[in-house]
Amino acid sequence: MIHEVKFETASQFFDFISPWGDDPMLDGFIFRGHSKESYELTPTALRLQTNSQLWSMSGLGRPEDQWDWQSWQIKAEYHLLRAFYRLADQRGLDVPASIRVRQNLAQEFDTVDLIGHHKQDVWLPPDLHETAALAQHYGVPTRLLDWTYDIYVSAYFAFRGAIGLDGNLAIWALNKEYLSFLKPTVNRVNVEFITLTTLKTQT
Repeated sequence: MIHEVKFETASQFFDFISPWGDDPMLDGFIFRGHSKESYELTPTALRLQTNSQLWSMSGLGRPEDQWDWQSWQIKAEYHLLRAFYRLADQRGLDVPASIRVRQNLAQEFDTVDLIGHHKQDVWLPPDLHETAALAQHYGVPTRLLDWTYDIYVSAYFAFRGAIGLDGNLAIWALNKEYLSFLKPTVNRVNVEFITLTTLKTQT
């Protein structure tokens, strides 16, 4: 269920979420800020506006319309994740363990990918979750969406991007605790929450 609350001014919004506000009961929620109300919750790798960037970065070339787009999409995403993983590993970045990627990491060309290694029932597979989250942090297009536990952080990104624009901005709030509770029940939800634990700052 989606519950929408509209505000006419920034002051009204901050009064609402402040400790002295209307008690929105946002404990257990995660947040995402959009500079335009019209923006959808679509990951970068799946956005039509940035689709050409994905194909350009993957180096595979854009497939023709008659091709199996889903297989090519997965192939492009895997190619990007593997290229990022390989470069990050070579540069000394602490990358997550992934047997899938590491088994051919010494060579630039992935022979496993040739035999349809990218075709499977679930994408992203669990062993690539943290790799994708790390790659997302460095600007690689993935099918993940960034969320924050801090509503003020989401507000910062929404307001910063909205400077000079007309129209409304939006702060999305998702009840992570409730959805996590539903996952193992008969009311399962098809959502994965990935928290990146491997991130080392170079000195």
